[in-house]
Amino acid sequence: MLSQVFEKLVKFHKSTVNENRVLTKDGRELLVVWHGRPIFTKEGEFDFFLGLGIDITERKQAEAALKLSFLNLAETVSRVFTLRDPFIAEHRQTTATLARAVGEKMGLAAERLEALYIGSLLHDIGKISIPEMILRKPGKLTEEEWGLVRTHPQHGYAVLKDADLAWPVAELALHHHERLDGSGYPDGLKGDELILEVRILAVCNVVDAMSALRPHRPARTQQGRDNKRNQKWQREEIRSGCGRCAA
Repeated sequence: MLSQVFEKLVKFHKSTVNENRVLTKDGRELLVVWHGRPIFTKEGEFDFFLGLGIDITERKQAEAALKLSFLNLAETVSRVFTLRDPFIAEHRQTTATLARAVGEKMGLAAERLEALYIGSLLHDIGKISIPEMILRKPGKLTEEEWGLVRTHPQHGYAVLKDADLAWPVAELALHHHERLDGSGYPDGLKGDELILEVRILAVCNVVDAMSALRPHRPARTQQGRDNKRNQKWQREEIRSGCGRCAA
């Protein structure tokens, strides 16, 4: 197998970069990036293969620690909602868990799953700008109150957009109320204008929001989210929505 790789590199004058785990003599496991390229004579004949291995173990460990720290921070920040609105606190965790499960089912890579989960935890962070009396108001909201609630994606984006992150967390906060047919808000985006992570989050957000109790309205079924019919409806909505996500 390895000889075939070298043959292709030599034949097509290609360079290669690969990550491999290497076991040292003292039993330590290192993560090494190998850079290699075939070297040829003036006549164009293969001479030798030049390779360089760089130990990136510590760098990868630092990256993993940083990601874990950010995840812990995201979970801590999102738990602040519990103090203002226990409904939002439960909703963000359920939605994030659903979104990650859907992403796994759709075969998303680990990095994208991580981004989807963190973005889903923080997708409603903009509601920190909405008056608590509106978030907790029993009964139907007025048009003016709904207008204020519908500004939370922009507020969430404003909070997250300047964070130097490798993930589209701010975009998830801004677009989680968009719809594939363009009927959502705030920008009325549709179809391919929405990244896959946004599509998944939008579906899971709707599924949980409609099946959970809110101060201004009951859950979709009278018995609430623990009702077996409601759980079946959740599963069907997720399957249907994710079929549209992948389309």
